Amino acid sequence: MATNNTDFENNADMTENEEVIAKPGRKAAAKPDTKDTEIAELKAQIAMLMSMMANNRNGSPEEKNSLLDEVTVVHLVERAPGLTTHIELTTTTLDMAKFGEQRTLDRRQAEELAGKYRSFFEKGIISFGAGNEEFAERCGLKTVKSYTYMTPDFVDKLGTLEVKDLEKLYKMVDAGHKAFILEYFQRKAIEGDPAFKNSVKIEALNRLSNNAMSGVALDLQTENE
Repeated sequence: MATNNTDFENNADMTENEEVIAKPGRKAAAKPDTKDTEIAELKAQIAMLMSMMANNRNGSPEEKNSLLDEVTVVHLVERAPGLTTHIELTTTTLDMAKFGEQRTLDRRQAEELAGKYRSFFEKGIISFGAGNEEFAERCGLKTVKSYTYMTPDFVDKLGTLEVKDLEKLYKMVDAGHKAFILEYFQRKAIEGDPAFKNSVKIEALNRLSNNAMSGVALDLQTENE
């Protein structure tokens, strides 16, 4: 029995020792696989973060290219000699005097113009050129195509229109261009241009504008007496 007990104890010791040896052995075999997977996942996460940071810093190629797109701006009024429509943007300055003058901006400049000088668009002083309809729509603004009466000879023909055609045009245009027509007639009449120093046309415009031309009309009346 003693022998059996000793054998049992030896066997027990051996079993315990085997378990001690076997357990670390099984864990050691699993660890390299888990560690390699974790390292691979970590590298993938780092690569993704680096890519995201690069995109945020530099912008995607599509975004870069869009900033280089050209946007045309058209001047829709005629200024008196020596005066201009003055626009100051971060990277450029615009001065336009003639009706129909055009300037080309990149998209970033055009976006700044739309935000900073929105009232100029709303008054019809400037608009985006034809071909920029999608950009103008995103800004909630018009292009020159929206002004169907804005033909290339719009200003030149003002002095040649018959009274009925002048009245028709005045009723057709928006508020900003109504103001321009009145200012232009006043200026040209004061300059003595016979095409505009016409009492019948002045009276018609005065009536349509609720006496906005009363001063010029009175001057002409006095001059003709």
